[in-house]
This record gives sequence, C-alpha cells and structure tokens, in this order.
Amino acid sequence: MFRLMIFAGLALAIPSIASPVEAGTVIVPGENAALESEHNANSPFGNTSSSGFVTQIAYGASQLSSVAIGTMITGIGFRMYSEYESNDQDLNYTSFDIQVGTSSNTIAGLSRTFDNNLGGDTITARSGALSIAAGTFIGDQTYNPFYTISFTTPYAYQGGDLLITIRDTLADDTVGAFVPLDAVSHSATLGSVGTTGSATAIKGFANFFYIPVTQLTFASTAVPEPASWLLMIVGFGLIGSALRRRSVHAARIG
Repeated sequence: MFRLMIFAGLALAIPSIASPVEAGTVIVPGENAALESEHNANSPFGNTSSSGFVTQIAYGASQLSSVAIGTMITGIGFRMYSEYESNDQDLNYTSFDIQVGTSSNTIAGLSRTFDNNLGGDTITARSGALSIAAGTFIGDQTYNPFYTISFTTPYAYQGGDLLITIRDTLADDTVGAFVPLDAVSHSATLGSVGTTGSATAIKGFANFFYIPVTQLTFASTAVPEPASWLLMIVGFGLIGSALRRRSVHAARIG
C-alpha cells in the first residue's frame, strides 16, 4: 500500500516538475518574414580587406513583442538577397565575435561609440573563427532560407530594445568575398552603427548600412500552468502521507 501511494505520487509530481523546452524563431522585421526587401547589405558577411568590420544593430522592443522575458536566444540568422543565386566563394573569418544584450540607448539616440550602446547585461554569445563554405547561402528564391550562426552562450532576453554587435575579420585568402544580404531601411524600431577597416574599432557611423533581415533562434522553458502546479502538490502530498503512514506503522510494530 505504501509503495503504491509513493508511485502514484511520483506519477503525478514528476511530469509537473519537468519543464518542456519550446524552440522557435522570430524574424525581424516581422513584415519581411515572407517578403523580400528592396535593399541588400554586405554587412556583416563581407570585407574589402582583412582588417575587419563592426556591425551593431538595435532591434526595437516592439519587433520582439512575441518573445517572453527570460527566453533564451540561441542563434542569429541572415538570408541572401533574392537576386543572387548563392555565395560562390568560401568565407573564412579568423574571428567572428557576437555580443548580445539590451541597448543602453534608444534607437534614435544610438552613440557612435560602440561600447556606449552596450547594456549592463551584454554577453559574448560566440567568439572565434568561422568558416562558411561556398553555396551555404541559398538564393534566387522569392524569399530565401536563413543561414544561422549558433551561440555557444545563449542570452536571456530581458525585454526592451535588443542590441547585437558583430566584430569580424576576414582571412587573407578570402578577402573580397561577400554575401549580399536581404536588408531593410532604418526606422523607428531598427537602428545601426557600423564601420569597416577594423574589427576593434571604437567608433562607427550611424546608419552606416542597411539592416539585414534577421532571424533570431530561441528556446524557452515553459512555465507550469496552474493545473500542473496542482498535480505536483497533490503528488508530493501523497508521497508525504505514505511516508508518515510508514513511520507510524513501523513505530507500532516496534
């Protein structure tokens, strides 16, 4: 009887404790999810020299309204502009570093100094070399699939405007290679600061480039619903009751 009550309690409690992970994506701007834009941008996948590029993009909170606070952002993706078939050259980066965090400035008030825009929760989501083989980016479609770069350290979205900073240095053997990305104009909910010539640049220029249509990949831990909490409480209650009965029974026998 005691074992049966414990097993019943565990059967109710364990499924309630387990937190299912729901993966998903958000495309920014949302209106371009299934619509090609009118512009293309070479940033961040393209350099005219091996000295580097800095791409800093601010995404307005309204663009991320479907992303719950605490959601773990696990990657970022971009897609090729539809008029191109694919990247016909390998792209080898000696470094491709990505920082993610809350923007410390409004989109309209982004500073030319990159670090001044970084919020206190900014993390380095990935760093190190990156190689992209020829043909990785697929083009010549109505709207092309995204190429995603996974983060080694996910970022927990804190709400507000999101700021992503990419510093990359192209290897000498692929200097001049680039990927024209599907991109949009700046707006009240999308802003940027950027520069070319150095991946360690301190300052850039506001609205230096069109903003690539971006896909954020995320995984969120589902919060148990009230019914799940109730099952968990009942389950632990059964386990506790069984243990108490066992103790009383043992005491009587003793």
